[in-house]
Amino acid sequence: MKIRSYNLIFSFIITFLFTFLIFKCFQIFNEIQKNNILVRSFKIVAPSDHNESLISRKVLKVNGVSSRTKEIKSLTKENHKPLKFNIDFNSNAVINYISKKYKVPHKEMLIIDKYVTSYCKKYKFPKNLIYAIMIKESGFNRKETSLAHCYGLMQVNYNVWKDELRIPNKEYLFKVKSNIKCGFYILNKYRNLVLKNNKSLSANEVTKAILRRYYGLGGSKTYHYASTVVGIMNHLNHL
Repeated sequence: MKIRSYNLIFSFIITFLFTFLIFKCFQIFNEIQKNNILVRSFKIVAPSDHNESLISRKVLKVNGVSSRTKEIKSLTKENHKPLKFNIDFNSNAVINYISKKYKVPHKEMLIIDKYVTSYCKKYKFPKNLIYAIMIKESGFNRKETSLAHCYGLMQVNYNVWKDELRIPNKEYLFKVKSNIKCGFYILNKYRNLVLKNNKSLSANEVTKAILRRYYGLGGSKTYHYASTVVGIMNHLNHL
């Protein structure tokens, strides 16, 4: 009698385990099917410098950033339409010079020039001044990092500007468009401050005053920095 009851218990356990195993296998199969559907539904797009997301569509004001932005874009949302380049690389002496001297790939240099041209038209800065700043600050290395927490082509100081410019992280400043956008905002803000306090300055004096502020430190180093950048700009102007 005892043997029969043991056999019944053993049979019940085996049946239960077998049923449970089939149920789990069915669950795993369903999960695999769902994952396959999800994987097929996504199109993977490789990131690139000219496909950069904006922090906000709202243009930052020169005299201060609004406490609220009306619309914030997702940092992972990209515009994957390729840029159309209307610049003949070989006909531009400055671009050709920079690309060869600082070993910037042609395609990357065209992307940089595209954004520099666009923001120069917007803020009314000479292109060769911006290129001179990039030469002095980073040597056209978009991954350049300094001990003072400055990053990218124009060496934007993350700690100083992260709140005002709503910079999400340091990696954001390694992107070409993001770095140039922030750099122009800073230069334009300093120009407004210089002109507000010194309306009688010449164009050359205004440029040097802006550069001294952009360098960020007091003393003779700021004057040397400003003179060096202006010298580089003049060299580019004569190419």
